[in-house]
Amino acid sequence: MKRQVEKQMKIARRLSIVISLTILITSVFSACASPLQNTVKDIAITPQSAEISTGKTTNISLQGFDGEIAWSSSDPYIANVNSGIVTGGHKSGTAIITAKAGEQAYTCTVKNVAAMRDISPAEIVAEMKLGTNFWRSLDQIDWTRKIGYDEYTKPRFSDYDKIHYYLMKYFYIPTPKTLSDFSKVGYNAVRLNVSFTSFTNDKTFAIDKEFLDLLEEVVNKFLDNGMYCIIDPHGDYMQYSWVGDKWEQNWMADQYKDYVDKRYAAIWSQVAERFKDYDDHLFFEAMNEPCLGPQVNEEGGAYYGRDAECDRDSKKRVSELNNLFVQTVRATGGNNTSRILSVSPMKELTEYLDDFNAPSDDRLIVQAHYYFQNNSLITSWKRDNPDDTKHIDQAFDMVKRFKDRTGMPVILGEWGNTESLPLNDRIDQATYIINKAKNLGMPAFWWESTKLLKTEPDYDRWSLYNRSANEWYWPELIDAISSAVYNK
Repeated sequence: MKRQVEKQMKIARRLSIVISLTILITSVFSACASPLQNTVKDIAITPQSAEISTGKTTNISLQGFDGEIAWSSSDPYIANVNSGIVTGGHKSGTAIITAKAGEQAYTCTVKNVAAMRDISPAEIVAEMKLGTNFWRSLDQIDWTRKIGYDEYTKPRFSDYDKIHYYLMKYFYIPTPKTLSDFSKVGYNAVRLNVSFTSFTNDKTFAIDKEFLDLLEEVVNKFLDNGMYCIIDPHGDYMQYSWVGDKWEQNWMADQYKDYVDKRYAAIWSQVAERFKDYDDHLFFEAMNEPCLGPQVNEEGGAYYGRDAECDRDSKKRVSELNNLFVQTVRATGGNNTSRILSVSPMKELTEYLDDFNAPSDDRLIVQAHYYFQNNSLITSWKRDNPDDTKHIDQAFDMVKRFKDRTGMPVILGEWGNTESLPLNDRIDQATYIINKAKNLGMPAFWWESTKLLKTEPDYDRWSLYNRSANEWYWPELIDAISSAVYNK
């Protein structure tokens, strides 16, 4: 009897242990399974679709989940997301916003209606108050052909990291601190200097995709910073251009016309196609200071085609390329059918505006550059000296005659002065030019180059901003320019 009782007690204890283990295991599995079950059945993204526009925001949440969420966008240039807050970019289209909770992903479809406003070129130009150029940003020319495309067809760089390394080493990609500093003093427009030659195939004229990707990245840095952006093919069609196997100063000559026109149209077709969905804060510029290259006169000195024959030939080719530019961009469709385009008179000097005839298109502006004679030789300037002001007055009188004749808006795409002038004279001259431009409704874009080497003379430094130290060289000068623009 005693043995039987002990046996029953042992069975009971074992049964109790089994039951306890069963309860424990069940509770553990239940605890582990609950989040997974909750993720699949009870979590929902809200809303599942949304519509936004440039600069506007909307909130997306993951209902029923309070853990860490990894947010991402299929195209941050259309719609960017940060902790569930979606902001519309400057590019129209549809982006997929993904919220990842654990291993489960939930998506929301966001449509950005970044449209072109029903606004005239003159009204848009009036919104651009103070502009800058970013030389040596994406416009370093490979005169040796040792970068970019090699042997006509093979890209020397085949991945973004290598291109980015090269550009970060030799070019200047604006940092958030730089962008913030420029915004604080009133800059709201940029002429982004780009040169495509080093990354354009000599036969197919294809632009390296990684280079276009980087261009779009930099464009969006400026746009997201609240700035208008003008894409300027800065070094491709100036006093020299690439004509298949060499740099050629007489690239406008008839013998190169077929190649130049095909290459020019192909480059602009690709650029316009890449950016055709962007809104009206993005402009395209046809060429930068196009003209025949330096010629040699009878005395052996160099000049830049200022005789009647050279000017006539240059004007003819510049006119043909301006028309080809407009036709090519418009043909890509999308927002490019009404995008503001900037066309270029020969050398983009004000003196060539008197007889400049722009293409027939009602969505154009004209770019003019003005430099006060040879800045490296000017050591003083006074606004009460008629000899100092005469050259400036004549230049802006030419702009006025052009605007009166055509009704087209004009922007001052490049201007500036250097350290050859004392600071007070620089301020005096700069504010004089700003006021002349303002009176004609012209936003002014300072020629923001940079002094790279200590051996470069001071008069060659046009920059107002020290890119390496992230500070203004002459705060008094930039303050005076900003105050003149904004009537402070």
